[in-house]
Amino acid sequence: MGINCFLSSWRFAPYTGSPDINTLKMLMHIDMDCDAVQMKRTVNPQERCDRILDFPMKARIKRHEIDPPANMAAMNQRRHFVESCVDIYKALRKQKKYDVLVSRSTANSSHDAAYRIKTELDPLPWLAVVGDPIGSRHPYVKELHAHKDWYKDDERIEQVVFEHADMIIVPSRYQKQITCSGGYERYESKITVLPHAFEPSFYPVPEAVKGRKLSLVFTGTLYDNKKRSSKVFLDVLDRLFLIYPVYREKIVVRFYGEADNHLKQVLAEKQYGALIEHYPTVDYLASLRAIKNADVLLLWDGNFTIEEDGVDYLPFLPGKLLDYLGARNTLFAMTPEAGATADILNDVGIPHVTGLDLDRAALHLKRCIDGQVKADWAKSLPYSAQSVGRQFEGFIRRYL
Repeated sequence: MGINCFLSSWRFAPYTGSPDINTLKMLMHIDMDCDAVQMKRTVNPQERCDRILDFPMKARIKRHEIDPPANMAAMNQRRHFVESCVDIYKALRKQKKYDVLVSRSTANSSHDAAYRIKTELDPLPWLAVVGDPIGSRHPYVKELHAHKDWYKDDERIEQVVFEHADMIIVPSRYQKQITCSGGYERYESKITVLPHAFEPSFYPVPEAVKGRKLSLVFTGTLYDNKKRSSKVFLDVLDRLFLIYPVYREKIVVRFYGEADNHLKQVLAEKQYGALIEHYPTVDYLASLRAIKNADVLLLWDGNFTIEEDGVDYLPFLPGKLLDYLGARNTLFAMTPEAGATADILNDVGIPHVTGLDLDRAALHLKRCIDGQVKADWAKSLPYSAQSVGRQFEGFIRRYL
């Protein structure tokens, strides 16, 4: 029996941020009719990829884009989204009967709309999919909520999600640990872990090019925050060249996406010559092409500490990691010993570096370049969109 789903998700495909794409991959293999309400956004061309909706899907998704008035203030946009989402639900329920409500942050107004529908219109089962910890649960809350009104609104939404959602879905056991902390332990039974996914059909056939240098590829945004700075990897690269100078002639490093200040300075000063290439952000399918054609993929996560972050593990599961897994290429990864990334790398049997020992990291990078780091790719199948979608469908059917 197919499922009739109403989805409230400010961010959704064909926009190509992690929340947009991860939500599509979660739903696409489920036998469902889904009305997806999302916010129309003004973005750069590479941040929207309409072709992503042309791939075969089991789900029948009809999108409803809310177009906010021009120059509307951020808090008013939130209210506009919630009211519009409720109005769309009222109109659609005259034509069909829904089985389930699903909401996906960000923005957290998606959850607010589902709460309004559940408490004011139809008491449907509500599954709240939380990409990052919301409200006060977020380790970066002070950085992410420079706007005080947003922070207060997220704290309110956090409370209604805990109290009224039937299930809260987070991408890692570490995020569940954060979500249950600070007096919210009584809601632990509501919280379920469902990781992000990769979709095999999105990847192109790799291009065969003879006689070229080996390519090391990073895709995504770099940040000046020391945990996500290009300096983390470039320090390892410097140590590799110091110990094994011959590797300067063997490789080229390609960064795709927004550069941080350190990389900008390195490029301006031509410190590495033609060895490092930087490309602007490309659309999602183009990024998967770059990933598929890479010889070595690059991933690093900063170390979290109690003093700086309130946690001593990596709580976030980067969507990039799942995109990398789907390519089945050699992966160089530096990540804390405890964290969502390390859990998946261990599951798939991918050796990686923990800590910031540059000699160990440089040796591991050498082994990656030499093709000595292998993985059991069959073990990555639980992270495919089909497997993750099957789990999510099982969550929904508990309430039907």
